[in-house]
Amino acid sequence: MRIGLLLLLVIFLNACQTTAQAHERLVAAFDDATFSVAPDRLGQDRIQHNSRLSRWNNDIIYSINFEDGISGQNTNIIHKSMVKFNDILPINVIHDGASERAINLTIEIKQGEKFLINGNQQADCYAGFSANEDSQIEKAEVVISIKNLNGPNACLEHELMHAIGFSGHTHRIRSILSYFHGEKSLTKWDRFLIETLYSPKLNAGMERDETLIIVEELAMKQQ
Repeated sequence: MRIGLLLLLVIFLNACQTTAQAHERLVAAFDDATFSVAPDRLGQDRIQHNSRLSRWNNDIIYSINFEDGISGQNTNIIHKSMVKFNDILPINVIHDGASERAINLTIEIKQGEKFLINGNQQADCYAGFSANEDSQIEKAEVVISIKNLNGPNACLEHELMHAIGFSGHTHRIRSILSYFHGEKSLTKWDRFLIETLYSPKLNAGMERDETLIIVEELAMKQQ
């Protein structure tokens, strides 16, 4: 009930906002996704500020690993999503079969509905990345259950957003990072988030306050 009311409120605000308010909302959405965690599935505030911006500076070389018993024909679903990210990002996203360079992003597809992460936590979709002291992402992993690779609960592109540097979620815009909007593939607002995170005006390691000043400038150019 609470989630439904929140979604109705978001839709209402979308219809009534001014251009300035729309730009402010884009900046806030970027802040949610990049530097903090927005309200959780129950609508409870859960703020976990990241002090610095993290992103990839080098090409992404990805591998796909299927747990035994899963058909490899699902590979095309993953490649199609990776092409989307390759088309938006200023760096290359390359399948390991087309490169001799070391793999830095692993995509693992699991059997069953749930799997364990971090030792004892159950999940059906997961992504994480590790960055160096300059906040440049060096490695990432995406793990999802086969049931969430496609269909009504598809989460691959949501998790890929996390893998490229968005550690949080946002419900202010129609983003695949929102639990409430139900998007299963990248939206035009996700494109804005990605293009902004990887703008040449930003750099890995930038502090939050400095970053958001530049994001405000970029948001002003959005129609």
